[in-house]
Amino acid sequence: MEERKMVKEVLEEFETNKFVCLAGRINAKRKIGRIIFLVLSDQSGFMQLICEKKKGYESIFRTFSQIKKGDLISAEGKTTISKNGEKSINVNNCIILHKCQVPENIKDGSLPRFVELNNNRKKFEYHAHCSRLIFQIRGKLHENNFLEFNTGIIHDSYGGGFSKPFRTQLNAQKKEVFLRTNLEIKLKQLLASGYENVFEMGNVFRNEGLNFNNSPEFIVLEAYKAFSSCEEMMNLLEKLIKASVNGLGVDVFNQRINTFQPWNRITFMEALNSVGDGSYINEELSNILIDYGFDKFNGGEEQMVRKVVGKVIMPQIKYPTFITELPSEFFPLAKTSSNNPNMSEGSILVINGEFIADVYADEIDSVKVERFLEKQAKATQNPIDNDFIKLLRFGIPPSAGFGLGINRLLLTLGDYGKNIKETFIFPPFK
Repeated sequence: MEERKMVKEVLEEFETNKFVCLAGRINAKRKIGRIIFLVLSDQSGFMQLICEKKKGYESIFRTFSQIKKGDLISAEGKTTISKNGEKSINVNNCIILHKCQVPENIKDGSLPRFVELNNNRKKFEYHAHCSRLIFQIRGKLHENNFLEFNTGIIHDSYGGGFSKPFRTQLNAQKKEVFLRTNLEIKLKQLLASGYENVFEMGNVFRNEGLNFNNSPEFIVLEAYKAFSSCEEMMNLLEKLIKASVNGLGVDVFNQRINTFQPWNRITFMEALNSVGDGSYINEELSNILIDYGFDKFNGGEEQMVRKVVGKVIMPQIKYPTFITELPSEFFPLAKTSSNNPNMSEGSILVINGEFIADVYADEIDSVKVERFLEKQAKATQNPIDNDFIKLLRFGIPPSAGFGLGINRLLLTLGDYGKNIKETFIFPPFK
């Protein structure tokens, strides 16, 4: 056999009567008279293979006759244009590498994921583009002088605030340990260590929501920069996503995101005032808005604030938009806004009605933060994270950062509605 080429390479350099070798899986087969047509696929695309029963080709025709959908083969031949004008290969040598033993009539709902991906080219291409997008994001952060770290998944304390952790047992030491619920605390320890631009992209785990829009396991990117501001990190996040999408050189994601026009910036109060009289909002939320008023929002409970943002404001936003100066309840560990003592120096990025990322400048006053952590621990009945207290007392440099939900970004940019499981190459739940 000659050196194998990818389908995409053959198509891009296509000229008739050129000898090539391909290998891949058979996706379709049909026979017309004395000619058998196969469709071979590899990671890069599809190619039609042709074999005609004629003198000198009896052996290869018998091999072609034995091939079925799903089989893995290697084939050699010369490029040609079929009568239908399709770029093809006239095969003169073929080897069956493996006979597929999965029944062809199995129902889609019961297909193993690896078979589903092979059969559904739309999903196959989507996840290939997702992989490339993540690579682009990482590369752009490195270009901006950020260092990437792996801070570990199993922790002896979870420091997740109100998040519910997955608990497990470390048999070697006979003690309880936790799967991480965030990346924040470890990365802030690195800031305190002297690293000034840090990030990590990895899986985190919260033993909570399980529905079309939430998963107990998800991928997040957190990045922190010492001696920076919320505004600086918003600019970085916008630049990062735009450059990463453009870097793919495809239109898969560009249909959902404008990478050329500046993204919108709107304060929480401006967004709230734009809602209208609230007549179409359910009674509970209408009462919240009436209680606080569109022009005199002075804060309140965290869950109430999140409900107003999630149920009232976000569904109206389609174009990429940063909602800035959110109430302090939304970002209890963020600096207070210099414009309004009830608001924080924090923002969220919303695209197509979905929360994608949060951005904020950290409160580094250890007394204020400790007071909040004590209040939080009392509400959750969880112990205070003493390691975080030690970190605060040692001192974190003035910093800002963002947390980007990779699955939510991929869900927003893809074409799968609100089913977040489709953003996982292997969904963690059915």
